[in-house]
Amino acid sequence: MDLERQKDAYILDPVAFAAGAFPNHLAYYDGERRYSYCQAHALAEALRGFLSDQGLRPGDRIAVLARNSVSYALLFFAALREGVSVVPLNIRWPAELWKYGIRVTGSRLILAQEQWLDAVQNFEVPVRELPAAETLAAVKQPGVQRISVEQEANVVFSSGSTGKPKAAVLPYRCHYFSAAGAEENMPLQAGDVWEASLPFYHVGGLAILYRCALAGAAALIRPQFEPEKTVHDIRKGILTHISVVAPMLARLLEAGLVREQAGRLKVILLGGGPASESLLEQCADRCLPVVTTYGLTECASQVTATSPGEGLESWQTAGKPLPYRKLRLMGTPVKLADGRTVQEIEVGGRVLFAGYLDEDGFRPAAEWLATGDLGYFTPDGNLVVVSRKDEMIISGGENLDPNFLRQQALLFPGVKDCAVLAISHNIWGQRPALILEVENCCGFPQKEFEAFLLERVGKIYYPDRILYLEQLPRVSISKVDRQKLRQMLDTGAKGCM
Repeated sequence: MDLERQKDAYILDPVAFAAGAFPNHLAYYDGERRYSYCQAHALAEALRGFLSDQGLRPGDRIAVLARNSVSYALLFFAALREGVSVVPLNIRWPAELWKYGIRVTGSRLILAQEQWLDAVQNFEVPVRELPAAETLAAVKQPGVQRISVEQEANVVFSSGSTGKPKAAVLPYRCHYFSAAGAEENMPLQAGDVWEASLPFYHVGGLAILYRCALAGAAALIRPQFEPEKTVHDIRKGILTHISVVAPMLARLLEAGLVREQAGRLKVILLGGGPASESLLEQCADRCLPVVTTYGLTECASQVTATSPGEGLESWQTAGKPLPYRKLRLMGTPVKLADGRTVQEIEVGGRVLFAGYLDEDGFRPAAEWLATGDLGYFTPDGNLVVVSRKDEMIISGGENLDPNFLRQQALLFPGVKDCAVLAISHNIWGQRPALILEVENCCGFPQKEFEAFLLERVGKIYYPDRILYLEQLPRVSISKVDRQKLRQMLDTGAKGCM
């Protein structure tokens, strides 16, 4: 079936498809229990019955507060069958943001794991505990049904690192074509195992479930990322694919990940923002199979990616557009202080979301989405993402790339992560402020670092203010909380002394 042309196509949900094509292959493993696709199909149908018993109707939405589990994974497909949309909420949010997410999505039910049940009892929405997979009574002969690719599958929130999180409505087609396009770049097959430790409220974590089911591969589901366990499973030959953001990859290297002990590992999918040059060089030195990618919630994860087998030069880009995606650079070109010219990245295609939900209702998406990211293409067609449009620093008429400053700072030993913000200046308009997360905060060699940085970046990029912290505030595993950092700068926070 040519789904690219038939926008009204109906197809099976991925777990039902895999149960027919790969019934006895491993679908899910949580470190204790293993479930074949045949079993997963039967349990998803049982979970669908649970949803039906709650009085939900097609078109309803349910909010979920939970860590990754087999039951949570199955819920996405059980809900598809029932015509219900799943709204995965970030468990790191404060209660006020949970209320906001439930309100703007109009969720009619909250499903939560035990540790969050009390926290949401007063939300004026019915609350039920998410059943564990092992407590479900598998349906003996689960039926199958075809689902419209335009049916709403999820509402997934952006990280909210610079303001209120955006609620992106993702139809089934977004996940389907995202997985299909990824498969053409990173072939996945029955017998492969992809670790799912990125949270399911992160679109990068949710995408793993679709990729695996459509290929008959397995997801090893972890409630949280534990680098020692991941390295152990790689060395044992259990894992073939992992999805990480830069801080996770750094922790895997610290835990001893090397190619010589990497077993069957085929792909380390690295996304969520730019990685430092030193981190990528370490991966190249260890001959690790990195695939860099650029994606966003509104496109159900990946938009561009490098290909398996490429090396360091390619990893310093985000790769080429994947199938079923469209990408272009638009708007007024911006010339950076180093001579590069960037424009705003716009995305489209079959993976593009349906629109946003907010306090005013639903705002449908246009054919193209202006991402707010700035970038350029290399001569061989790879995308380089430079920075957010609203993070560019304009100082004395020069456009300063905050990511350049960040990358140089990360080269100094003991700098674990950092962020760059613009601060007002009465002469230059704006100047950079650099906020560092460092090892041994009290003993960090600040003067040596500052001399190193000045030599690397010159006076034009050298920050007017440097703040040293034990830990950067975060809104997700890959996103720094820029609002909190702004507050710290505005209130004169001192950091490490």
